[in-house]
Amino acid sequence: MRQSKKFRKVLLIIAVLFFPLLSFNCGLLADEVKVTEEVRIRSEIRNNADFNSSLNDYQNFAGDRVRLNISEKWNDSAKFFASVQHARNTGTTPDFISLYQGYFEMGKVLKFKVGRQEYNLGDNRLVGNGNWTNSARSFDSVRMDYHHGNTDWMIFDAKLVKTFNQPAGSDQYLYGTYNRWQINKFNLLETYFLGKYVMFGGAGNRNLNIYTAGCRYVYDRKPWYLEIEPPIQWGDNGRLIHSAYAYSIVGSYEFKSPFKPRLQFERAFATGDPNPNDLSDNTFDNLYPTNHKRLGIIDYQSWKNLDYWKIGLELKPSKKLTVNADYNFFKLAEARDAWYRADGSIIMQDPTGRSGTDTGKELDLYGVYKINDNLTLSLGNATFYPGDYVKKLKGKADPSTWLYFQIEYKN
Repeated sequence: MRQSKKFRKVLLIIAVLFFPLLSFNCGLLADEVKVTEEVRIRSEIRNNADFNSSLNDYQNFAGDRVRLNISEKWNDSAKFFASVQHARNTGTTPDFISLYQGYFEMGKVLKFKVGRQEYNLGDNRLVGNGNWTNSARSFDSVRMDYHHGNTDWMIFDAKLVKTFNQPAGSDQYLYGTYNRWQINKFNLLETYFLGKYVMFGGAGNRNLNIYTAGCRYVYDRKPWYLEIEPPIQWGDNGRLIHSAYAYSIVGSYEFKSPFKPRLQFERAFATGDPNPNDLSDNTFDNLYPTNHKRLGIIDYQSWKNLDYWKIGLELKPSKKLTVNADYNFFKLAEARDAWYRADGSIIMQDPTGRSGTDTGKELDLYGVYKINDNLTLSLGNATFYPGDYVKKLKGKADPSTWLYFQIEYKN
């Protein structure tokens, strides 16, 4: 049965890839067929993830991802796009070949997009493609976009595409509307209403059904930048009543200098659950975000049960090189709720609340060098210094480190 499913998947991918080429040869193509590829290789070293240096948990691994993309345009208002992806972490996960994207797009002012596709809403704090991970994230979706003047309106219904490391029996759906209004050259306002439904199956009412409403305001007029996003949530988490909120504030100022130094500031908060034993759920649901680099690059944080501050400095010594240094401060919003990783999983929890809320601080140093339009190099290092929360809960609080080097090619 497993071999049969794999065979059917291969046939589907072959059909998707060769459909545009076949239509081109049959004279059905109005404009062109375009084939591109993406290759990404990343090596990582992670040490002391358990915050206990007396135990050896040193990890050294590499991940690679290859995408073959094919697009076809019949005319200015019709498009087909497909992206087949091969992703793996060497020595830890099996080879994973999948249809990452495959959709038809029709229309101009009123546009319809049907098929497997990415979603990147706003700054990706709630919904993004999770591109830092090897397999990334896409949805099987129906989407309608309307564009008029300086406004864009989108309504969609989507189902999360499962990857090899996701459990069976938990179908996840995302739907709603996302609207964009470019007020003027310097001011942008986005509003949204999003629904998330997770069907866990099994006995009892364990399904998740929550709603998120909010807005995102951006002021971008050099040398100043300001971004504010305050979402609220309500709904049901199984038999629990869900009610939560969050906010993020990002600001920066760019100084006049050959290196274009930019001083950055960030404040983020997301509610946690003060009492895990009552009938309410107050932990903010981070939905489907791209959290990497937004809450520290070591990925020990999610936008849930979080009290966060950051100060950072960005330098651009040349047009090709960008260097960043960030110092992050982390606390739990509620001591009895869990500490959540970037992917939403739990790192640790003290249901009594006696360990406090000080999870730690993080120093990040990272840079990107763009060799040319096709080739980019990235290098980064993060050191996480655990706080009193970790020491009280585990008895040890030794620093955790992470180092990466990445090569990315796109044509």
